[in-house]
Amino acid sequence: MAVRVASFRTAVRRKLALARTLGDRQGEAQASWNLGLTFLQQGDVVSGIALMQVYVDFAEDIGHPDAAQYAAEVAEIRQWLSEATRPPRRWWQWWRWWRDRPRRGG
Repeated sequence: MAVRVASFRTAVRRKLALARTLGDRQGEAQASWNLGLTFLQQGDVVSGIALMQVYVDFAEDIGHPDAAQYAAEVAEIRQWLSEATRPPRRWWQWWRWWRDRPRRGG
């Protein structure tokens, strides 16, 4: 599993670099969101949030109809992180919460 995650992360980083080189904001935003999810899964919540925020900013800039939902998801993670600084909550508890939480809109 770790090898697959590392391979995926490498591929997404390449996509992100290419999108930035080409000035492809949508590609950059999508790659940032996906890379952010891998950081979250591996326990680097702060880096994950920063990358996911790139997608939120892009969605808001273009007036995407789900921009508020994406922003709310990132806000939920930030809220969890602010509460998680108090023991005993740790990143793996966050990941379980994120994975098992009820999804909005189906």
